[in-house]
Amino acid sequence: MDRITLWLSEVISDYGANWVQALCILFITGLAWFVLLLLSVGDDRFVWLNVDSSTPDVLLSYAGYFFEFLSPLHPAGFLKLELTGWSKIIDMIARVWLGFVIYQVVRSTRKFVS
Repeated sequence: MDRITLWLSEVISDYGANWVQALCILFITGLAWFVLLLLSVGDDRFVWLNVDSSTPDVLLSYAGYFFEFLSPLHPAGFLKLELTGWSKIIDMIARVWLGFVIYQVVRSTRKFVS
């Protein structure tokens, strides 16, 4: 487990020396987890690779929830949708991952400042 953590630390923030890389990874992987969560919710408005006239409205209405999703402490009903079994699992894994990446961002900015 320590080897995995050290390897992820090297990949994410270059052992705490690169805060821009860690911040980019936070936003990119956070967006990927958020899209996966929206697709797993089971709402008919979220269909993979289906773009129609309502897509911009749906994207704008849920874009504000993305920054709330980036916090590992977000409430379970922050999307105003009922989470199903898979979406609860995805949300739990995303919380752990985002917490780890936020730790890497904080660690790398502390190293950069000092």
